This record gives sequence, C-alpha cells and structure tokens, in this order.
Amino acid sequence: MQIVWVLPHTAGVRNILLGLCFIFALFYLWDKKKSLSINNAFIPVTLVLTLFLWVLVHYLFFSLNPVIELNEIKGFWLRSIAGVIIAIALATAVKKIRKIRIPLLLSISVIPLINLGVYAYQSLLKGALIPPNEFVTKFLFNKIETAFFGGIATAVCLAILLKHLFKKQKFNNLIAEFVLLIFILLFAISSLVSSSKNGVAISLGLITFFTICLINISVKADSGSKLKFFILALLLTFMGMLVLKAHHSSASPGWSSLVSDLKISMNIKQYENWKNPRLYGYPKNEYDQIVAVNTYERMAWATAGWWLVRKEPLGYGSINNSFKGMLDHQKIAHNVPGQTHSGWTDFALAYGVPGFLIIILAQLSIIYFGLKAKDQWGLIAVWICLALLPLGVIAEICYKQYFESTLFFITFAAVLVIKSTRNSELLR
Repeated sequence: MQIVWVLPHTAGVRNILLGLCFIFALFYLWDKKKSLSINNAFIPVTLVLTLFLWVLVHYLFFSLNPVIELNEIKGFWLRSIAGVIIAIALATAVKKIRKIRIPLLLSISVIPLINLGVYAYQSLLKGALIPPNEFVTKFLFNKIETAFFGGIATAVCLAILLKHLFKKQKFNNLIAEFVLLIFILLFAISSLVSSSKNGVAISLGLITFFTICLINISVKADSGSKLKFFILALLLTFMGMLVLKAHHSSASPGWSSLVSDLKISMNIKQYENWKNPRLYGYPKNEYDQIVAVNTYERMAWATAGWWLVRKEPLGYGSINNSFKGMLDHQKIAHNVPGQTHSGWTDFALAYGVPGFLIIILAQLSIIYFGLKAKDQWGLIAVWICLALLPLGVIAEICYKQYFESTLFFITFAAVLVIKSTRNSELLR
C-alpha cells in the first residue's frame, strides 16, 4: 500500500487497494468488536474522528470556496476515512498478532530502502557514486516521500531500539539492535543521497533526541548499563556527524547564511518578493548575497500563511489550494503555488484554528498517553508523533496523498496507546 502511495501514475491502483484494505479492515474490526475497549486513552482516536466532523461543519457553514471543498471531501477526505479505518484495524492487529510485526516494520522501511536501491543501481550504471544533486533528476519518488517515510521509519526503529535496550542483552537481542542501527543509518543515507534537507533534518533530529534520552537514562542506570548506553550514544553521535558532514559537502548553498536568510524571509511586509518571486526576484541578506531560494520561499510563504490565518481564523476550505485560494480571497496579487510547503500552516489555512488545534492536540495526547503507558506500543506511538510534528513544520505533508498518509500514521499511533496501561516491563 505504501509503495503505490508514492509511485507516480498509480492513483487507480492505489484506490483499488485502499478499497480492498478498507473492506478487510471492516470485517476484522467487526470480528474483534468484543475485544475492543474504550478508556481514557481513546481520546486521541476521538480527536481524529472529530476532525472529520469539523470538515463537514466547515463545508456547511464556513467554507470560502464550497465547490472546491466539496470536491476534496468527495476525493481525498473519503480516502482518508478509509485510511483511518485501515489504521485502526492494523494497529489493533499488530498488538495481537506477533507474526505480522516484522513484516509491518519492513513495509514501513521499504520506501527509503527502495530509494537507496535506485541510487545504487544508477551509480552502478555510471560506474561511480552519483552526487546527490545529480540523483535528484533520477528519482523514482519525490523528495517528500524520502523525508516522510524515512522519518517515520527512523522513529519506529528508534522506539524499538529503546525497547530492546531495557531487555537482557542476549545474543538475539544484540543482533536485533545491530540490525536496527543499520536500518537507522540507511534511512539517513537515503535522505542524504536524495539531497533532502527535510529528510536529513528529521533523521538527525530524531537521532539527536534519542542520544539525549540515552545520556539521561545512563545517568540513572546501574554501573553495568552505563557503559552500554554511553557507547551507543557515542556511536549514534558519530553516525550523525558523518551524515551531517556529507550533507553539508553536497547540499545546495544556504546553510552558512541560514539565520540571515530566515530573518529576511519572515519580514514579509518589507520584502514582498514572496508574492511573485519570478517577477520580483529574491532579496539580498545582510551579507549582500541573494537569499537561498528554497529557504526564502518556504519561510516567507509559511509566515504569510499564518498572517492569512489571523485574517481568516476559520480557514479557506481547501487543503491543496489553501494558500493560493486565501490570497485570492484577500484580493492579493500573486504568483505562488497552491500550498506554502509547511504542512501544519497549510492545514490551518484550509480548516482554520479549530482544525489545526484538533490535529495537533491529537498528536500531543498520543504523546501523553504513550508516555503514561510505559509499554512498547506507547513508545512507538510517541516516536511517530515526534517525527510527524516537526515534519509538518518543514514539509508539505498535508498535500494530496501525503495527507492521507499523515492521518493514517496519526490514527495508527492513536490506537497503539489504547489499553496499554499494563505490561510496563519496558521502562522498569
């Protein structure tokens, strides 16, 4: 299912598979209805379902473009409902059926691994490693897919690794930990060879946070475990530094002037180039250099997006054309894409402050109940949200099928924290 989510020209296959999985999910949930429980940890799932109610209310009473909004409701919002049902069934099944857990982990990992496979194949044809900026033209997927699915896969592997560290270090566990470390490194390399700043940022951000957690745990651990945590923290730090150095050597310019470029980008009143960069060009930063195009556009458009949200706090009504549509509604001349490329900004533009709060609170409540549960499932749910929250700030995860994927993983994480207050062996 994930593969056709990201492959170009597979919309028909994707819809057929989505429909089949939806039917199977309904049958599975009906069969397991007696074993499903509702407790306080059901709040995240309730928030996800509330989101669909808000979309309906928004269309009926607050839409600024009801024609486009209705088309989206009949399109990817219906597909999103199917994805949510599938996520509920899958998360329920993976907690009950041990034999599907490894295949599920592999399926989550398949996108960045396929990306690496394509890179290896293209390099083999050339007879040398292809520079990341050249590999961009040979992608099987887009950059966003590498960043999105690589980030989710990294988060899940880090959560499982943390679970294993609290087990007795038998040979099988050591092998599992080694494999997980290799996977985490491969996911980061996948973003690296794709020249994806977002992917590298999310991977390294998660690895850095994990390393900080290890250091904090090692302080409280017994003397026998301190060395294990310390060595792993050093290893992850070394891995992260290698990836960062390689990325800096191959990435497009802009890192050295990042802070200066961000200051210019956020000053949308003085520098109005963001409205039509092709016509107005790009401003210069304090070093008398043209700002990095990617940095300027993303930050300026996101800043303008939140400025528009303040003007229309209930939103426009279209996710795919939220930015362009809102500018048209405000009668502001422009030549910009339909979205700002910042997922949460685009969602706020589409469904206002209420919609934004619902989707963010759903993830924050998952983190709360996941930490409270102190079991393996709660931990995985927490780390999925730790990947999605920053991804939504810097990447276009609310565009077309990527929003379906986002809602799928939020729901999947929400179900993982349900009835997970027992079996807290992980953190003992």
